Amino acid sequence: NDALAQASRPAEPLRLAAYDVVEGRLPDGHPYYPGYKSRVGFTPADNRKFGPEFGGQVRPIWLAVRRELAATAVSSRIAPESILAACLKTQRPEFDEAIEAAGGRPDDYFLLPVHPWQWQAVVLPAFAAELTDGRFIYLGKAATTYYPQQSIRTLADAAVPEAPSLKLALSIRNTSTARTLAPHTVRNAALISDWLKGLAADDPYLRDWDTVLLGEVLGEGRLVFGLFCSVPAPLVVEMIAAAGFDFVILDTEHTLTSPERLEHLIRAADAAGIVSLVRVPQAPSPMIVQVLDAGAAGADRRTGRGGRGFVPLSPASRWAGRRAPRQIFSPCCAMAWSGSTSRACTSFG
Repeated sequence: NDALAQASRPAEPLRLAAYDVVEGRLPDGHPYYPGYKSRVGFTPADNRKFGPEFGGQVRPIWLAVRRELAATAVSSRIAPESILAACLKTQRPEFDEAIEAAGGRPDDYFLLPVHPWQWQAVVLPAFAAELTDGRFIYLGKAATTYYPQQSIRTLADAAVPEAPSLKLALSIRNTSTARTLAPHTVRNAALISDWLKGLAADDPYLRDWDTVLLGEVLGEGRLVFGLFCSVPAPLVVEMIAAAGFDFVILDTEHTLTSPERLEHLIRAADAAGIVSLVRVPQAPSPMIVQVLDAGAAGADRRTGRGGRGFVPLSPASRWAGRRAPRQIFSPCCAMAWSGSTSRACTSFG
């Protein structure tokens, strides 16, 4: 991939090109990093079609997803409809007609952009039932074309640089990093962006130097499903991922699992592309910090009120002694989490 990128250097000087073109077509980056430009999951043809170094443009696929299957997080600084309007441009009436033609009502659906590679490789086979019964509705290709950036999953509007960029889930590994979108990051990104911008606005140094923070303003996706795992074997975690679940809860309360074995389970989940949560024996507990340091997305613990508490990427020192956050799971083994799946979700920035 690196050799192809070097051979595809543009003849014209990049200093004369627009910023988004420069960002995508820079052939260098991490040449000494293991797996540099490996893009595991892409074929050579995929790499030429979607790789940013080759100067191509991408047209996302738009889906309509039933609202009861979707979740969204929005910045308090902007209206979500204005973001969609900037991305859809003149296509909104066309998409509303497509929803009505499929027997639905536009108000009952979220509109969700999907990377065209993800549509073919993941969404079509994984969500065939939803696409058949109308829970998902295929709306068509975007009229807007986008430049892929170096992360590949982030797309910049080719015609209107100031329009929102799209960060779309992509089930590949680029420079040794999975380019899916974890549920907790999609749900938290807009909120954290608001918090950071508030800090910058109140800080004289950052304010006087006109510091610009690139924040995310909207994240959305579908309902996700996970499975409780009481067998401390990486192969079982891989089987749960292969079965199509979005996350796994690794049980350390009822199962004797060493810290070393737990790290292997978390790594297996990460390699398989699903989110790992860890059920801890008690809370508050120093183990919460340990499982987060090991790479888990969060800790899960039954609360004293009979519910289940979920601790997302938060130091135990901040959670110790407090009531668990109000994130409730179904008590059955196959649990639903109202978050955004890494297989079909997006962030707008």
